Amino acid sequence: MKRTILLVAVLLIFGLTGSTASANTTLTFGAPGFNWYAQGTSCAAASSPASPNHIWCAGDYWEQNFTGTGLGSAVKETINLDINDNLLSGANLYLNALVNGVVVGSFDITPGMTGAFTDTFTFAPISGPNYNIEFLVTSTVPAGLGSVSIADDGSSFVNLSKAPEPASLLLLGTALSGLVMVRRRLA
Repeated sequence: MKRTILLVAVLLIFGLTGSTASANTTLTFGAPGFNWYAQGTSCAAASSPASPNHIWCAGDYWEQNFTGTGLGSAVKETINLDINDNLLSGANLYLNALVNGVVVGSFDITPGMTGAFTDTFTFAPISGPNYNIEFLVTSTVPAGLGSVSIADDGSSFVNLSKAPEPASLLLLGTALSGLVMVRRRLA
């Protein structure tokens, strides 16, 4: 009997931790909502007009709004950017990752880096279910040293992970307390 109670408590705990950790959603960049802002020739370092999705000046960005994601809050972002054109030569492109206007991490793209780029950021809970995802250039690439573009055809995406619900945490705490009491009685 006591072993059965212990087994049920262990299964309850594993079930709770698995359900709270796995909730997430994938947000895909693409038409019609993908926004690309490049200052082009108005940037001091620019020598030619910007071509589609290329950025290189501080203040340039890629971004998109996602509504109705189903996530009440998010605490982790995994970015998967398809770098489809990299013209950098001798300088890195430095960017901040923002969720709803909050900087959640920073990353850089180096000369020659193309294809899939992945990074993960963990942060304090940010409320949803609507999310603005932005990648903002933080320093200007010097004139003649290139720019970077990402694909907006669905191959660039973000995965947001949900914050555990307060009720789930309370239930997990109750299950742990019960497990401790059962263990004391068995000892």
